[in-house]
Amino acid sequence: MPKAAPARFAALLRTPEAALFTLLFVTHAAFFQGGGWNQNSRFNQVRSVVESGNPAINRFMVFTLERRAGDAPRLRRQPLPDRLILRPDLPMPNSFDVSYDRTRGRMFPNKPPGTTFLALPGYFLIRHIERLLGVDVDDWWPLTVNAWLTSALSVGLLGAIGGVVFFRLSRRMFPELADGFHAAAALSLGLGTLMLPFATLFFDHVPVAALLLASFCLMYLVREQVTPIRPRPRLLFAGLLAGTAVVTNYAAVLIVALLGLYGLLTLRPRGRIAWFVLGGLGPAALLCGYHWACFGDPWTIVNKHQAAMFQSGEDHFLGVFSLPDPLVLLKLLCSPHRGLLIFCPVLILAAHGFWMMRTRRRAEMLLCLAVFATLWLMNAAFNGWHGGHSTGPRYLIPALPFLALPLALVFARLKWLAAPLAVVSAAIMFFVTAVDVQVSSRVPNPIIDHLLPLAAGKTIAVDEVNVRGPVSINPVGVYELSAFRMFPPDSPQARWNSFNVGEFLWPDRLWSLVVPGAIVLAGAGMVFRRCAWRKASHASLPR
Repeated sequence: MPKAAPARFAALLRTPEAALFTLLFVTHAAFFQGGGWNQNSRFNQVRSVVESGNPAINRFMVFTLERRAGDAPRLRRQPLPDRLILRPDLPMPNSFDVSYDRTRGRMFPNKPPGTTFLALPGYFLIRHIERLLGVDVDDWWPLTVNAWLTSALSVGLLGAIGGVVFFRLSRRMFPELADGFHAAAALSLGLGTLMLPFATLFFDHVPVAALLLASFCLMYLVREQVTPIRPRPRLLFAGLLAGTAVVTNYAAVLIVALLGLYGLLTLRPRGRIAWFVLGGLGPAALLCGYHWACFGDPWTIVNKHQAAMFQSGEDHFLGVFSLPDPLVLLKLLCSPHRGLLIFCPVLILAAHGFWMMRTRRRAEMLLCLAVFATLWLMNAAFNGWHGGHSTGPRYLIPALPFLALPLALVFARLKWLAAPLAVVSAAIMFFVTAVDVQVSSRVPNPIIDHLLPLAAGKTIAVDEVNVRGPVSINPVGVYELSAFRMFPPDSPQARWNSFNVGEFLWPDRLWSLVVPGAIVLAGAGMVFRRCAWRKASHASLPR
């Protein structure tokens, strides 16, 4: 008996799930996208909580250069007062994505705190190791590396877990298919959609997608009474995950409502949905407690306290939402500027997959379509629908696992079409991840006008600043508000604002992509080698 546990663990390491997780996590960790308002404000809060036990970011927003004769300039943190009064002469922070508590003079990210909470364990470990080694965590290189590792151990990790959950849910939902088709669908999601580039960024979209998918997976297992069923703890955990998604992004509450409706209509007895609701109460209480601690009001939201530059006026709901714009709805799908199907063409096949689901998985089909439609309409109603510095429609990312769910059916029946589209999608996403995910909203066609010229080694203007390719070109560091504010463009500090791991061997060269490219190819091959490839019976597939 004592040998049983090691044997089971060894067997687990030989599964397709283990290979898929390793591939996705290592690929996510192979890239670091640098700084920006969004990720800087969150990383400020992660540091503040771990290093000072305070969610306010006043002490971690401002950095200056310390120059000493004969030495290279060193980055130094300049803490702002704990009771901050906003004045024009304040030093420039590293982010304007902040909310301000006017009664107590404290600054916070203008985002709900879920992404910060998810990142705390990773940074706690990093910080305490560096303390033992005597590392100056405020200098430019430790700060950059710490932001990279913190992102990988939170967003990157959740993205990899989400890929495994997707694989297992697809296999449970379509058991008539061979594992290889489920793996193809999971790799299409993980490598061929916006899940890949945004799993390398310290944004909230990928964690929300993974949390909502895992919540749905647990509800589906209870509904289908899969394996030894313990419905109460599964539904409690499903509610906990769904509530955590709301703590991470307020908009997730719309999808949680859809999940609750799905459970109410499909679970038997219907009273079981109470366990799902009960599971969400803990995260709800945590979010209210955060609001109360930061702003003195448990029922407020952080966006009410953000800068006026993000608001559109009192005629907009919450200052940012109006009615969905039909033209924007179209642009979010098929424009070269932000069109989802342009950047991720494999998702075109989702329509056929949902058609195949219509008879035997109607409830799940309707849920998936409702999730996508809800976020699509909400995105088109948002005043910043383009996502600012982004590639593709980033606000639709939480819907991508639901949109991709029927792809295994398509691979089984139309692999001659699905496989090439998946490869093209993965190539586009890898290209985006390697060059620049944060493309300015002013660029009409990110691929033609921005990414291709940079990959060719050309110099182009980005927000009135010249940057040069071919890879990892983000000019903003985690310690600054705008490009080259601290270090000049030709400095090593500016060049290493963003990077992929291959650049440790071939800095600023296309050759650097050999390393992450080899990871992807070898990892995908390992996933497929571990899958059963018995031929699916087309007679058993829905038409």
